[in-house]
Amino acid sequence: MAYRLAIAISGAVSLGSYEAGVMFEIIRAIGSHNRNVADPDNRIEIDVLTGASAGGMTAVILAQKLLFERDALDNPDTNHLYMPWVKVADVHGMLQMQEGDDPDNSILSSAFIGGIADQFLLHRYREGGAKQILPHPAAAESIRLGIALSNLNGVDYSIRAFDGAELAEPKSKFTFTRFQDRMTRTVTGNDDNPAFWKPLARAACACGAFPFAFRALRLPRDRTEPDYADDALNDFPFPENAFTYTDGGVFDNSPLGMAKSLANQLDKNPLDYERRFFLYVSPDRKGSTANLTIYEGNASLLRTGKALLNGIFQQGRFQDWIMTADYNQLIQEFDDRAYRLRELMRSIPDSERDSMANVADRLLEHLYDGQDESNPGREQDFARLRQQFMADAQSLEAQKGEQSVNTWIKAVQVLERSGRLGQKDDMRVYTITASEDELAGEGMAAFAGFFDRRFREFDYTVGRRKSRQFLQNLKSQATDSPGKRSLPLTEWRLPDDIPDIDPTLGKATLADVDEGIRQALKERFSDRVERLLEQVGLSICIRKPLMWFFVDGKLKEALKLNSSTGC
Repeated sequence: MAYRLAIAISGAVSLGSYEAGVMFEIIRAIGSHNRNVADPDNRIEIDVLTGASAGGMTAVILAQKLLFERDALDNPDTNHLYMPWVKVADVHGMLQMQEGDDPDNSILSSAFIGGIADQFLLHRYREGGAKQILPHPAAAESIRLGIALSNLNGVDYSIRAFDGAELAEPKSKFTFTRFQDRMTRTVTGNDDNPAFWKPLARAACACGAFPFAFRALRLPRDRTEPDYADDALNDFPFPENAFTYTDGGVFDNSPLGMAKSLANQLDKNPLDYERRFFLYVSPDRKGSTANLTIYEGNASLLRTGKALLNGIFQQGRFQDWIMTADYNQLIQEFDDRAYRLRELMRSIPDSERDSMANVADRLLEHLYDGQDESNPGREQDFARLRQQFMADAQSLEAQKGEQSVNTWIKAVQVLERSGRLGQKDDMRVYTITASEDELAGEGMAAFAGFFDRRFREFDYTVGRRKSRQFLQNLKSQATDSPGKRSLPLTEWRLPDDIPDIDPTLGKATLADVDEGIRQALKERFSDRVERLLEQVGLSICIRKPLMWFFVDGKLKEALKLNSSTGC
């Protein structure tokens, strides 16, 4: 069985160019590795892809190209990650309002983004005739694809509640609404058709619809989809079963938890985790967002409001995959206790061993609901644990015999079953990240890369370099720690084709962007702010001072334009 890799790609806005560079090198390396290994069990296959915001758009493109169009991921300067993120995604196109765009709904052109999805996902089906299907050597036979979405309507779920008078029957329901949503699909070799990819192309645009910059998008959904397979789900709110979505990164900017849930659909045997690895790709390193500057003495209305907004936003984006650290700790404790039991078995006499075996059998019968040793589930768990601790079992058998080994494994089985650890595993997560001072497009909430192609080229190259360093680290780890569980991505052969970069671009600011672009952005923002204030219903006497403060003051300052002075 091949090693399996689940990849989660975070939100990034214009720094999708960085993630494109990372993924280009990773996929090229895995393809090279798989071509060079002789044993199929040493292959590495990508079978899960999840993404949020910009990462969701990249994940959808990757899923299609990996399964059907390997040539689209070959050349560093023309591949279908480089083209949309570096060459096409430019502010000039975003400022050109097209048919279907409404200035009351977005600052930039959503139709332009839709055109990118059309070009790199649907154009394959417009040239007439069936296309040749060419899977990439890095791809598994099928790919679980997950896209993070933020549901502006919300989905209602209910829990039955009791009123206290009747304990047998619930009298009411406690309803809660969930706004964090997702769309998942299993992509197979039979899905190379426009009917399958048109909804995914639109979902990719919705996933990347950064609030206010791009309009929210409506997507038809079906309550029979696996994303809504929950007994607590209420009826959908609309007869046409559709929801309106915005940027998936609002609630789930780091969709590693989604990658884990999709991987669980594939990893049926608890031992599968030994060949399961995760890769998290993001342009920023995870760090603390705690606010240690606020305290009772300085908690003004403004400062409290800012702290609350930050807290709500950060908590809304809380990475559920961080909770896997708790499971990892439980697994480590389980292993430690298993090893201590083994050492106990080395020292106790046979009579105590037999008593211990009898107690373990009675406990297991209870934990397996009256099932004896011949029950398939109980027997399979015993065999799995015997294999899982094979090296330790052989050591104990050489000293104390097979009966001691069986007693030890039964005791370990009691620990696992009582702790419900049989379906949990120790996630091995690799990361490829950068820091703000390493990237050119991180300014203006990571929109700066859209303003200058030089920034995107720079960040794409940084992503490629980060990947190469990661790949070298994996090789070194395999050499230095041959017994350690690690992804054996070592047999790749890649050309030395990463260009040099201008280090000054890493220190670039908006002042380095063409002034005409900055002025055009200022005018576009000015128009949208004016529209927003009109929609709120403010009189012109109030709108003018606000416009002066935000547009002629703060916005000019942010765009590095000459600020107005005076009152």
